[in-house]
Amino acid sequence: MKRIAFIPAKGMSTRFPRKNMALFGPVGRKPLVVVAATVALRAKKLGCLDEVIVSSNSTEVLDAARSVSPGITSEIVCVTRQLGPATSETARVRDVICEHLKEHYVPPDADLCVLLPTSPLRTLRHIVESSRLLSDDVDVVMSLTPLVQDVKFGAYALRSLPTPDTPVEADLLDPWYSGHVYVHDGTVCWLRIRNGVVPQFHDNKNRTVPYLVPRAESCDVNYPIDLEWANWRAQKGWTQWD
Repeated sequence: MKRIAFIPAKGMSTRFPRKNMALFGPVGRKPLVVVAATVALRAKKLGCLDEVIVSSNSTEVLDAARSVSPGITSEIVCVTRQLGPATSETARVRDVICEHLKEHYVPPDADLCVLLPTSPLRTLRHIVESSRLLSDDVDVVMSLTPLVQDVKFGAYALRSLPTPDTPVEADLLDPWYSGHVYVHDGTVCWLRIRNGVVPQFHDNKNRTVPYLVPRAESCDVNYPIDLEWANWRAQKGWTQWD
């Protein structure tokens, strides 16, 4: 079964315009999409991934991604989103994946590793460790980090604390749940595609296995202030180049 990194990187964003081209890094800062493609390519060279796909409706974003592995024999497949609902700036990641399934860029049976460019603290270790949680009876392996705010939409409770040898399941919660919860942070999300069916990201019908990411290693860039925090954290030593 092929293991494919899928990096969805739209051209614009309402909350943070052109955020996938925003610059990150302790030195020699690079666009977020380049950071994501770089760590995915490292995982491919290690043998953890078979292919790296970057999808965007922006030529600027795709050109930046190509710069990671330039040339005719580039190791990064750059795909332009076609006309349709998945082209809009509000399209969900699953809609984009389904579009590329239809266009045959993604095979009907694959383990898809979704890497959001807006999680710049992601490292090679996160991809490798999370891939070890894949098994035939798992639909989704999702990175989760402790939730620190009151809003609990899309939050999960763990049935017990997992260990590398004993993964546990995570349950999607009602928004009014008051216990300790975790939320997906965008670091990594493995989707097991079978017969062209893409699992929903947040659905209790799936068997979702959590991959826990400490708060210090997690950042989901939605606003410019989030990127400032990520860059500060990178300067303190948490980067994929360590």
